[in-house]
Amino acid sequence: NRSSWAGGSAEASSGKPATRTKRNRDRWDAEDMGLDSSNRWQGRAVCVSEPGSFYFLAGAVGKQPGAVNPGTGESTFWSGYNGRIRIALLKKESSMASFSRRRRNHALSCLALGLLLLLPAAGAVVKAESPDKPRYLVIHADDAGMSHSVNMATIEAMEKGIVTSASIMVPCPWFVEFAEFAKQHPELDFGIHLTLNCEWKRYRWGPVAPRSKVPSLLDKQGYLYDSVPQVAEHARLEEVEIELRAQIDRALKFGVPLSHLDTHMGAMVSRPDLLELYVKLGVEYDLPILFMRSISERLRKQYPALEIDTKPLVAALEKQKLPLLDQLLQFYSGGTHEERRAQYLQAIRDLPAGSSQIIIHCGMDNSELRAITSSAANRDSDRRVFTDPEFIAVVRRLDVKLVSWKQLHEMARGK
Repeated sequence: NRSSWAGGSAEASSGKPATRTKRNRDRWDAEDMGLDSSNRWQGRAVCVSEPGSFYFLAGAVGKQPGAVNPGTGESTFWSGYNGRIRIALLKKESSMASFSRRRRNHALSCLALGLLLLLPAAGAVVKAESPDKPRYLVIHADDAGMSHSVNMATIEAMEKGIVTSASIMVPCPWFVEFAEFAKQHPELDFGIHLTLNCEWKRYRWGPVAPRSKVPSLLDKQGYLYDSVPQVAEHARLEEVEIELRAQIDRALKFGVPLSHLDTHMGAMVSRPDLLELYVKLGVEYDLPILFMRSISERLRKQYPALEIDTKPLVAALEKQKLPLLDQLLQFYSGGTHEERRAQYLQAIRDLPAGSSQIIIHCGMDNSELRAITSSAANRDSDRRVFTDPEFIAVVRRLDVKLVSWKQLHEMARGK
């Protein structure tokens, strides 16, 4: 299981101070190494790190989740697997529990250095694995253009964080601000968040196309419907096509360098004919669309339109050399900032081989965004997570390559 953590036990053989005599020198017993029944590397070592600290050995990253007994050094800690290398620590026979912090840290550094030097020849310590395919990840911010605070947060996450792509809601009032930023930064990655509904109670928008041409998309007040089920019930296919072409063409007119298309709240997969139109637009504009190579049962239940045979649609996209995703993740629910951060990190660690996307929603938890949506805190949390230097550093050490939709498109064209 890629990016899983294999557990082992750390024990100190005594609580007495260790001396530096030759007779009582530190010894490492390689016979304790081996494979368990689940084919995980396991080993034992005296714990020399502080509670909650990280250790880094040969590219593997582990975290010590348990408390440490300061008298014996007993603890449970984990050996890491970064997707290519499994590594475990050897059993140290003499106690290090009474070392000073400086000596303990020095001992850990020596251990790491020794293992690094021995890795090429120590087949019993390291097991290299070469996955069939690398792991690519698009970190994607939805809803750009929705409001000023969302724009500022999305820009920050792209410039200072590790957000690799964003999609723009063309019908929204703050589209122009974000379009100007996109035009000035063609090196970044921008898609169109094809929008057929307006979900907020007091913050509303209408269509880009003239209202007279798309009456089936409008509520009694002349705005877009507030829910996807209403869109699926009332929208006429030809009017949906008029509106979506108007959104794409307006973005191009404003100079937005487009990289892909996706769908706001899944409206384009709410009916089979809308799904077919979605693929048609991607092929005609030669733009990748957010679509899966294979549809899981969970997605089929969530979006009944996906119950149709999607193989012809996949074939049409592949014929155009447009990329497809192997996994799509989104965590829109609540939880504390720390819980959301941990959830995102674990999701990235557990990514399968192939191309994946994590959808996030960036925002600033300020009066503007709180007046629009109850999700202001979650959106602010997403911004903070993906601009956090410590979080970014951990992600960059994983066996995952962060990419944009432009890069996925280039790779698909190169096949």
